[in-house]
This record gives sequence, structure tokens and C-alpha cells, in this order.
Amino acid sequence: MSETLGRAEASVQVDLIVKPRTLSRRYRVVALALLRRQSARNRLWQVGGLVALVVLAIIIANQFLPESKAIERSNLGLDFVPFYSAGRICLDGELDTLYDFDKLEKYQADKIWPAIPDAKPILGPWWNPPHYALMMSTIARLPFDEALNAWTIFGFACVITSAWLLARHVQRITNDGPKSWMLAPLFLLASYPCIQALGHGQNTPLSLLLLTLTALAWRARRGLLAGVLCGLMVYKPQLSALVGLMLVLTLGKRPLIGMLAVGIVTILASEFAMPGMIDRFIEVTPLNLARIMGADDYLWHRHATILALTKLGAFDRSSNLVDVISFVGRAFVFGTLLVGLWQARSSQSPSRGLDRVIVLTILATPLLMPFYFDYDLLLLAVAGVMLAASMRTESISTPFDRTILIVGLTWFVFSFFNVFIAGASQINIGTLMLLSLFALVARRIVWLARVETVMGRIPLIARA
Repeated sequence: MSETLGRAEASVQVDLIVKPRTLSRRYRVVALALLRRQSARNRLWQVGGLVALVVLAIIIANQFLPESKAIERSNLGLDFVPFYSAGRICLDGELDTLYDFDKLEKYQADKIWPAIPDAKPILGPWWNPPHYALMMSTIARLPFDEALNAWTIFGFACVITSAWLLARHVQRITNDGPKSWMLAPLFLLASYPCIQALGHGQNTPLSLLLLTLTALAWRARRGLLAGVLCGLMVYKPQLSALVGLMLVLTLGKRPLIGMLAVGIVTILASEFAMPGMIDRFIEVTPLNLARIMGADDYLWHRHATILALTKLGAFDRSSNLVDVISFVGRAFVFGTLLVGLWQARSSQSPSRGLDRVIVLTILATPLLMPFYFDYDLLLLAVAGVMLAASMRTESISTPFDRTILIVGLTWFVFSFFNVFIAGASQINIGTLMLLSLFALVARRIVWLARVETVMGRIPLIARA
């Protein structure tokens, strides 16, 4: 009897000692999972999944907030106003209104804003070439709300198609399962630029689809097709100019032929339907940009450019010194891009070399352009996916891979807050992060080129 009681007492003591320790250990494993050293893929799932859950929770919570605090329908899609009004102007035949901001502001106040209840009438500038206004006239035949709904559905379809194409790219070159390729749609749909573009009625989803198709054709060395697709992006020249230049530098004359073909068709169509408007666009747009950007309350904190970075932090934004600093910064980025191009050409694998050029070009575009808004940063998803897939297939890792991952994920999370912090602090930390990411990727290309050059000099039997 005493022996049985002794065993029971020992069992209780073991339970009291072992079970709390076991529970404590399990709790620590769960609580510190995000802080432990993880593989790159697991870290991407942790950060991307957490951000996606937070975004979903905010969307659901918004449905139960009072009207005074919730995001209402009247707050969404306001960036669609310039596109819709341009289409209506084409239908009404008032083409001289398109690039005359005084007439455009009155036109929008009289005919567009009254259809949007509770919205404050402001000028929605038109920056695009005339042929894009002609294209928007097809959807502008609908009432504003119906046109916006159709435009949002079209934009969402562009994002989903881009995500599918990028996921297929990852699957094809890595031979990995869903745990790898599902990261592409996760990060794309959960990103702040995607929410901005779809929520505000922007045309960035269409740009994303065209850039995705261009990058995939570029990588496949289908120069003519890549040139045609890049030419279609000319409706936003700041997104396509650098891509077109690098296409020609890497693939030769075929992309140039494709871009010229699209340009000729576009010019002929514009001149036939809207005589003289191309000349008007070329003549007036720089003046309109100077007028808008010269305002004291211009939204420099919404840009991702080096020009905006210098303007935002300057005491006197009209100073020539600001422009000189911006020019030097952009010249440095462009020079680094050319060095990356030269180094990538020495890669033993043409596909890997093109991957490096494509990624570096897409990362450099917002830094170099003078007019690149934060919602257009959605296009960096193409660079991010192609860089991750390339890293997955590289035969060697570099000293910069983990830092690139950390900076990239930090920028992804910080982009949700950057516009508010930049507006309050007058320092665009997001652009500084993007500049750091560009420098790291460029340094990685140079490092890989040097290692591959050394490896190429070693006989195969010695390498084995």
C-alpha cells in the first residue's frame, strides 16, 4: 500500500515538474516563431501572411464602423475622375479642354463631380497622351458609378492575371510546389500599392499586366513582342521609357521595331480621331507639370523618386541646388544600372543575366523618373518575384541575399505607413529603402559576375 502511494506521489511530482516545462517550451516556440532564424521562404510566408490577415481584418472591421469613421463608397475611385472626364471630353468633342487645366477644372466641376455625392470638387489633371483618352471614351459612355465598377473589375482582373503569370514563372523555373509560387499572389494582393490602385480607381493594374508580359517576353528573348508590349505602356511614359531603353540595349533592334510599330499606329489613330492633339500634348504637358509641381502644397511625399526625396527635404524647393543634387543622384543610379547591365552580360547563363538586368531596371525606374507615384510601386512586384525566383535557382548564395530579403520585407510592411510619415516628417524613408534595395541588388550582380568569371577559369575536372 505504501509502495502504491509512493508511486502516485512520484507521478504527481513528475507531472508538476515536467508538464509546466513542456507547456512553457511550447509557448515559447509559438511566441518566438517570428523571431527565430528561418529559411527565406518561411520568412516570406510569415510576413506576407501576417500582413494579409491584418488587411483582411481591417476590411471586415470597416463594414461595422459608424459612417463617420468608415471608408465609404464616395471616398473610393476618385482617381478615376481624370480618366472618365477625358473619355467624356472625347465623346462631347471638346478636345481643347483636355490639356487646358482651367477649362478642365470647370468641365469636371459642372459635369463629373455632381455625380459623386459627398466628394469635394477638385481638379483631376490629365497627364496621358491623347490616344489614351480615346480609349477611355469606350467606358465613359456609362454613368460614372457603372463605369467605375467596370473599371475596378477590369483592374482586379489585370492584377489576378499578373499574379497567375508570375506564379507560373516561379513554378516553371524552380520546379517548386505551391509553397513557393503561391507567394506571388499573396504579396501582390496584400501590398499597399495594390490596395491603393484598386481602391482609388487608378490604371496601375493595367500597367502591371503590361510590364509582367513585357518582362516575361524579354526574358524569353522575344524582342519584337517585348517591344510591342512596352510600346503599349507609353500611355504612361514614365513607366516605359527606361524599360524600352534597356530592351534595346539587351535585345537589339527587334524591340525597337516593335515599339516604333506601336508608336506609328498610335500617332496615326490619334491624328485621325483627334487632329493636332499630339502636338498639344507635347507642348503643354511640361508647362502643366511645372505649374502643378511648383505649388507649395504639392504632394511630393506621394512620389517615390529621387527628385521628390530632395524636394521634400529642402528648405527652399525652388533652389537650383535641389535640382543639382537630384540630377547627381539620378546620374549615379543610371550609371549603376549600366554597370549592372555590363556585369550581367558576362553571366554564363543568358536567362540569369537577363533576369538580373530586368530586376535592376524595374527597381531603377521609380528612382530615375521625375513623376512616379506611390501606387505605381505595384510594378515592383514583377522585380520582386523575378529576383526571388532567380535566387532560388542560383547555384551559389551571395553575402547580400539575406540583407536584400530583410530590406525588401521591411519596405513591404513600411509602405503602409510611408505616406503618412513622409508627410509629417518631410523625409521619404520609403524612397531611401528603395534606393538601398537597388544598391544591394546591383552589388549582388557585380559579386556574382566576379565569382562566375573566376569559376569559368577553373577546369571542369577541378570543379568536380
